[in-house]
Amino acid sequence: YIFTNIAINLAERYKAKCRIVRLFQVYGEGESNRRLYKIIIKSAKNNKSIKLNNPHERRDFSNIADIKTKFLEMCNFKKSQNFMKPEIWHLASGDVYSIYEFTKKIYEKYNSNIKIIKMNFKGKLYHHISDEISIWNKFKSKL
Repeated sequence: YIFTNIAINLAERYKAKCRIVRLFQVYGEGESNRRLYKIIIKSAKNNKSIKLNNPHERRDFSNIADIKTKFLEMCNFKKSQNFMKPEIWHLASGDVYSIYEFTKKIYEKYNSNIKIIKMNFKGKLYHHISDEISIWNKFKSKL
């Protein structure tokens, strides 16, 4: 959060408009073929099983199309009543899925019945989500 504090301090010092945006698990068109979403789609299209190394990790998955729309809205400082005060926005859907649940939903979208192999994960489980209180700009996910 050091850069957040620096940005807020600079905005307050120079009376500048400032919005800090925190994104969560963004997926969708244009992302690398090495990322989870693209790997799941490729697996579903080719009818190949997929191995999930950390199937129980929970994330707030946000489609890039939703993020683009909300990000453009966020750039309109006139929408805020207190636009001279720096703001922190969490762009998140508020819909939390495990990696396994996310994979299953995409498989269903592609009518794929291929096996999803859940690997035994022995490391620490992380949850990449925004808490309900801090979601400033919640939207319905297109998942």
